[in-house]
Order: sequence, then structure tokens, then C-alpha cells
Amino acid sequence: KGPCAMGWVYFSNANFAQLGWVVADPKAGPMTKVAAMIKLHVYAEEVCRDAGYEQMQMLSSEPALTKVAVSLG
Repeated sequence: KGPCAMGWVYFSNANFAQLGWVVADPKAGPMTKVAAMIKLHVYAEEVCRDAGYEQMQMLSSEPALTKVAVSLG
């Protein structure tokens, strides 16, 4: 069992995708949430690249998860 985070990947017809509704386990500690967010972000980027999308933006209601995404680029 590992860190848990989830989100939805939306594909547009404008060659970008969006990772939205990103959440992490509310019972998890801050470092666990960071680890989960990193794994989610990396995986979502791979999915988008494999589908032929060049860009991915992210939308999250959790400021800490957004900061992690910004630091990942």
C-alpha cells in the first residue's frame, strides 16, 4: 500500500490536456501527499504524452498539491 492521490485527465481538441479534480488522502500526512502528488503528476504526463498531447495543465482545490505541480513544471 502506498500514497494515494487521484485526478481526472481531460483531453481537449486544442492539443492540451487538463489534470483536474486532484485530491489526496485526507488522512495522509504532508509528505505522503507530496509523494502521491508527484507519482500522479508523472503518470498523468505519461498518459498525455502517449495520447499525443504536448501540454497538460492542472486544477486542484488543495493549494499544497498545486505547489507540488508547479515545482514539477
